[in-house]
Amino acid sequence: MVDFAMDVYKNLYSDDIPHALREKRTTVVAQLKQLQAETEPIVKMFEDPETTRQMQSTRDGRMLFDYLADKHGFR
Repeated sequence: MVDFAMDVYKNLYSDDIPHALREKRTTVVAQLKQLQAETEPIVKMFEDPETTRQMQSTRDGRMLFDYLADKHGFR
């Protein structure tokens, strides 16, 4: 969204993009990278074909939770 706002600003005004928008973009990108790093183990867990198969075939939530806890250390 910040990139979009910067593009719109560039199209509407001929002057440089405000420093505040550039700072906001830097903040947003840093936060995105932090969140990606924090969620990487979960994403990898769900990318595992065996885990996906287990999730699709298991009807009991408790059994699925136990499987995820045993195989991936999910808590």
